[in-house]
Amino acid sequence: MVIEDGPKPAMQTTRKLAANAPVNLVIYKITDVAGDVWERYKGTQEPLWQIQLSQDSARPITYQMRDRFSDFLRTTDGVPNTLQELQDECGIRLVIGDKNVFLSA
Repeated sequence: MVIEDGPKPAMQTTRKLAANAPVNLVIYKITDVAGDVWERYKGTQEPLWQIQLSQDSARPITYQMRDRFSDFLRTTDGVPNTLQELQDECGIRLVIGDKNVFLSA
C-alpha cells in the first residue's frame, strides 16, 4: 500500500485591518409575505425587508452597535425605549452577526 500526500492549503497569513474602510449597506426584500418567515405576521400581506451593514476595518461602525442603539432608543423621545419594544411595537428586529448587523422590518 502506498499513501501519497494530497495538496496542502496555502499558508494563511494574518492581515491587519485598516483603521478606516468603506461601509457596506445592502437592502434586501426577503419576501412579499412576512408571515412566511416571521410568526408574528402570519395571515398578513406585509413584505419583509432586511438591511445589512458591515465594515471591514479594525474598529468597524458595527462595534458595540447593540449597546449604542439601545442607548439611542432610551434617550430619544417618540420611539420605543428598548430593542424588545422596537420589535414588538414596530416589527424591527436587530440581529448582530459575526461581521454584520442585520435589521429586519
